[in-house]
Amino acid sequence: MLRDTTLFVNDSHLGLPDSVARKLRGIGIAEISVFKGDCPTKEIRFTPDSLWDAELFSVMEIIYDNCDERNQNGYHWVLEGSQHKHSFGQGGGWFIYSDTDRDPF
Repeated sequence: MLRDTTLFVNDSHLGLPDSVARKLRGIGIAEISVFKGDCPTKEIRFTPDSLWDAELFSVMEIIYDNCDERNQNGYHWVLEGSQHKHSFGQGGGWFIYSDTDRDPF
């Protein structure tokens, strides 16, 4: 959580400058995770806090992934057979992922 100005990068913890952590908390970001996959750019996940009514979801993440097709503006993805897992493309590499049913997959 950003209360201790932590940034998770591939399961390692890095400190954030207090000024950055304060700004992120101010807009309701509780946690940041960074992953390196097959894409030349890193995937960055921002987990919102109660300012976003995130407690209504088992998972809610604002994700930057320039290689994921779900980032296209207006794109809406629903997991086949589920009405609980959704992605909403915002354009420019950004999308919002949500899950409301707390199942393991």
